[in-house]
Amino acid sequence: MAAPQVSAPVPELVWIRPPQQARSQQTLSRILDAAEAILAEKGWEDASVAEIARRAGSSVGAFYTRFPDKDTLLAALHCCARSRSRRCMTAASRDAPPRSRRRWRRASRA
Repeated sequence: MAAPQVSAPVPELVWIRPPQQARSQQTLSRILDAAEAILAEKGWEDASVAEIARRAGSSVGAFYTRFPDKDTLLAALHCCARSRSRRCMTAASRDAPPRSRRRWRRASRA
């Protein structure tokens, strides 16, 4: 199966080894996209690092270069989802009345 399309830039994940080159950034994005898809299909227990790497068009070694374990991967996926949500809400609130924008800012800090 082909690797999924990279959906969005990866936010700065300070607690994993950051990519230094554009190619490494693309690999990280593919790994995150593949993991998200596989977790949605199979759930946490049935998702393997080998399958995630294969779907990302990468290697298990590349996975472990960035993530020490699957738990860290899950934390990275959570961070990415929060970042996507924040970007979406920020874009949606640009035309909102000031009161609604203030509510959004308060809610986004929670």
